[in-house]
Amino acid sequence: MFLKASLAHVLAFFTALGLIVLLLFVIKTQSREIAETHIIHGNQNRTRGLFPNLTDGEETELQYVASIQNKDGVTLFGSSEFSVSPYSSYFFLPDTLGIPALGIGHAYHQCFSIMCELLAVYDDLEGANICIILSPSWFHTAGTNTEAFAEFVRPNFLAQIANNENIPGKYKLAIGRYIALHAEEFTALSKNMEFFVDEYKFFKGSKLAGRLRSFMKGIHPSVFEVERVEYQVDSLITLDTKTWNVDKESYLEKLQQTFLSSITTNKIYVYDDYYQQYILSPEGIPRKDSINPLVFENNAEFEDFKLLVDLLAARKANCSFVFQPVNTYHYKYAENNQPLVDSITTILGKYQMPLLNMYASDTASYKPGSLRDVMHLGDYGWMEINFFLDSIYHER
Repeated sequence: MFLKASLAHVLAFFTALGLIVLLLFVIKTQSREIAETHIIHGNQNRTRGLFPNLTDGEETELQYVASIQNKDGVTLFGSSEFSVSPYSSYFFLPDTLGIPALGIGHAYHQCFSIMCELLAVYDDLEGANICIILSPSWFHTAGTNTEAFAEFVRPNFLAQIANNENIPGKYKLAIGRYIALHAEEFTALSKNMEFFVDEYKFFKGSKLAGRLRSFMKGIHPSVFEVERVEYQVDSLITLDTKTWNVDKESYLEKLQQTFLSSITTNKIYVYDDYYQQYILSPEGIPRKDSINPLVFENNAEFEDFKLLVDLLAARKANCSFVFQPVNTYHYKYAENNQPLVDSITTILGKYQMPLLNMYASDTASYKPGSLRDVMHLGDYGWMEINFFLDSIYHER
């Protein structure tokens, strides 16, 4: 008797559920809301220079998209090494070689935010000329911080990623996981950010929960959708390619000698004013820093780097990497970063992505002038990068 009653209750439940599903299906087919698309359009008008961040509005975003789309140019991603030196690649390449170049970044611009910026132009990545300048210091942090994420992964970019069905779910879930883990560090979560958090929370659970969410998105799309954004670059700029016949070794030697002759107060190969302000103590004793052994287990930046490379390889981007040095006349135990260098070399070699490895583990292999201080590129270092990029992206 009890069994019959239970079966009757179950049958009634599923009958009611079926009627609800049928009703929702009717609502879906008759009154589905379709979000309007916000179109951002214009011409490419930046073929040189630096965007320290992407917070200046839609025109800045459009110029970034145009730089990625322009297969005659190069888009560079990096952090605090970006400077106003005329030898910086985003000045030198267009001015000397006729290669359009745009730099994106400042301090704390690291692998995860770079990956998200690239996801925003996912459909344009195939064949895009991209150079990512890696800093050893990134891998000794907890990964991209929320300030950098907010500055570079703009609301329009999140909308673009959310609505692009071509992007594999693992990248979207990675964004949701990041925002969820750092939610308290943001002033507030926008609707776009909440979209990714919700996706992550549902899909990290059971398959049934994921399927239910997918079904509900089909029934009430307006509840789940974020604003649709589309970038339309009406025209791209092509510069006249310039011939450049120089002897690499003599060119670099001249820059190095210019740098060395400017130093009068120290023997660690940094500019005098930097040495006085940041290296000498009030008692006149030079400070030295140490590099600790890198822990690879649960290293957020290293995991983000692998995900970034995975994206670039999958999309067949024409990508290159630079690994910067540290000043071994200042830092002790620079050899502690060698396992990181070896791992990065192996990963990029697997995908046949060009790497300029500038790292030195000791003073004997460090090239004075590579850095202007203890960690930021000098003119000599930038020129090494320019020769590297010329060999990859300059069609003679």
